[in-house]
Amino acid sequence: MLTKHEVANLVGDFTWDFSCYFFIETNEGNFIWSDPDYQGDNTIKATNLSYEQWINGSVGRSKGKHIISHYCGEDFSLA
Repeated sequence: MLTKHEVANLVGDFTWDFSCYFFIETNEGNFIWSDPDYQGDNTIKATNLSYEQWINGSVGRSKGKHIISHYCGEDFSLA
């Protein structure tokens, strides 16, 4: 399992699902972030889901590739 510091420094491809959740694809695995700007709890959780499984036939908005800590901030909790 990756540490919070390791996750914070990964480059992730972010997709927003139009709620509080973002899917983050990285070379080290995938994550789901609950964004506090959209009433989420600011947790990042590892997931075994692929993007296709997560979005489940719905749509998401690509937010591009970012270093996780630059996009989510340093105060997230790793679940």
